[in-house]
Amino acid sequence: MNSDRLSKNKKTRQIPLGVLLIVPFVLQIVGAVGLVGFLSYRSGQKAVEDMATSLMSEIGDRIDQNLNSYLNAP
Repeated sequence: MNSDRLSKNKKTRQIPLGVLLIVPFVLQIVGAVGLVGFLSYRSGQKAVEDMATSLMSEIGDRIDQNLNSYLNAP
């Protein structure tokens, strides 16, 4: 009788096959999507910073050029 109880307890503690197959697959998908999203976000952030730096430099150069042309006229 005790051996029957032990075998029933072992069976109830086993992980179902569906869960055993689905959980690692879902974790891999979540990990891959998270990694791609993070890298995409960082890449976009760097592109925006580079563009802002370039535009600020160009605007500064244009201001210098306009000021020089206005001050050299008289």
